[in-house]
Amino acid sequence: MGRCIRAFAEWQQAEITELNVQIVHVHLLVMIPPKVSVSDFVGTVKGRTAIRFFNKFKELKRRPCWCDKF
Repeated sequence: MGRCIRAFAEWQQAEITELNVQIVHVHLLVMIPPKVSVSDFVGTVKGRTAIRFFNKFKELKRRPCWCDKF
């Protein structure tokens, strides 16, 4: 997950200051260039990492709430 976030941040020319990936959520401190809006950056990172995550772990998409087991 961390590699995906770093790749998409680099693609949008953003600089990650801190990144903490935990089981259920992610903490991210990032410097975004002025030409990229915060909502566009967050939407891209969340959307694209979610697509990659669920493509890799297809069984999690079918569960009602996979985070209940944590």
